[in-house]
Amino acid sequence: MTSDQAWVISWPNLEGLIAGGVSFVEPVVGNPACFISFDHARGELCIEITTVNPRLPRNLPRELAFRIKNVGNNQKRLIIACDVSALYRSFYDFGCEVLELVFAASHDPHDAVDDAWAKWGRLIEKQSVLSREKQIGLIGELWLLERIAINHGWEYSLASWHGDAMAEHDFCFKTSDVEVKSTASEARAHFVGSLTQLLPSVGRPLYILSIHLTGAPVLAEGTFSLASRVELIKDQVKNDEKLTNQLCQRLAQAGWKESHMQYYDASFIMRTEPSLVPVDENCPSLVPDSLSLVPAHLLQLIDSIMYRINVTGLGFVNGTPEFNEVLL
Repeated sequence: MTSDQAWVISWPNLEGLIAGGVSFVEPVVGNPACFISFDHARGELCIEITTVNPRLPRNLPRELAFRIKNVGNNQKRLIIACDVSALYRSFYDFGCEVLELVFAASHDPHDAVDDAWAKWGRLIEKQSVLSREKQIGLIGELWLLERIAINHGWEYSLASWHGDAMAEHDFCFKTSDVEVKSTASEARAHFVGSLTQLLPSVGRPLYILSIHLTGAPVLAEGTFSLASRVELIKDQVKNDEKLTNQLCQRLAQAGWKESHMQYYDASFIMRTEPSLVPVDENCPSLVPDSLSLVPAHLLQLIDSIMYRINVTGLGFVNGTPEFNEVLL
């Protein structure tokens, strides 16, 4: 399960640029002009936000550096910098939340930092909190969990959800398997984390459930958050101790902690209807056989493969007979 953001460089791509050992500046799609940059000499990963109100945030955590930069034409930027490589990944997630507040909620940069930091706390403590991508991924799995429960009941639905972190696919039904992919990008595009993630089991058709979300104001009709979805499902099984325990076990395996609920209040709506994409000859997937032409001495030097697929227009849309047949 993976998600990605089209308006900002994805973490895998950003990580690759950092590993390249050179400084860079990557623009972010939005208004005002913002950038994600890396200063190789200083080891600083930075979020740069153009502002007409150049004030530092009220909260200045010791893990980050803040400064105002003159960029010409009477423009200034608030620079938020992290020079601890072990925190780059968490800093990226934090920076994305700040940028969302600037773009979607029209926060001044300094207020956006303060508001985001109030939810995150110290970055070093954020390590155990689900990243934005994993939150979106879990929302997708919960959508399918609820959908299966409507047709087959909660006992069947929970039993079909992966029983451990090493499970081949997210959901295993009587005759087929489903891998859930969620995204908040503009396109219905998803990251695949390995050569075997989209490898069907022998005799069992495999489908990708593509969940397509977008951020939304909390008061907009039909919005939901990860916290609200978990609470809704828990409420539906609360009178059955066995089912409640099974649900809590599955959520824990997905990285959910009740004490972190306050971090999971970002609101979303469905950008488009969910789709089921058969993993067949028409699906853009890579499996071990795809590398059959690579010489063995070179193949053993490939440690891992991650790729992104766009499934726009593929498969069956929610509500169609083909979609319903898979989930019945």
